[in-house]
Amino acid sequence: MNKGNRARTNRLNITSDITSDITSDMRKLDSATKKTILVVDDDPDITTVIKFWLQKNGFVAYEFTDPVLALEFFSNNPEDIDLVVCDIRMPQINGYELVTKIKAVQSEIKVILMSAFEIKKEELLKVLPSVKIDILVSKPISMKRLGEKIIHVLKNE
Repeated sequence: MNKGNRARTNRLNITSDITSDITSDMRKLDSATKKTILVVDDDPDITTVIKFWLQKNGFVAYEFTDPVLALEFFSNNPEDIDLVVCDIRMPQINGYELVTKIKAVQSEIKVILMSAFEIKKEELLKVLPSVKIDILVSKPISMKRLGEKIIHVLKNE
């Protein structure tokens, strides 16, 4: 494999083959509609890789490393966003709080939460019943696998 096509951020250990695509899975989505995804993670390397991959695979993507700015953007454009992909551990507003605030604006928005840290069962039992998410993923995750999860969530609209 060409190492120039691999991206790795050591801080959160997200690895991805940014040249991978899921064209066959993309055909399963409504081809008349471009899906728009909001990506929020305090690590700019992660948001850049995810946004690049999403755009390469036909999505419209907006990336934010500041959850406050992401919330402001979403609040101004709730009908334009089909899915939010968000880290849990972020400064200012954590992912749970961000999703709660986003859901207050658009209750039906699809959400994938990501975390590079182990999430304790007690935390999940306490938080997840009140924060409606579609999928929780652990980092590291390949872009191909994250893409499959994105397609799965969007197909279940």
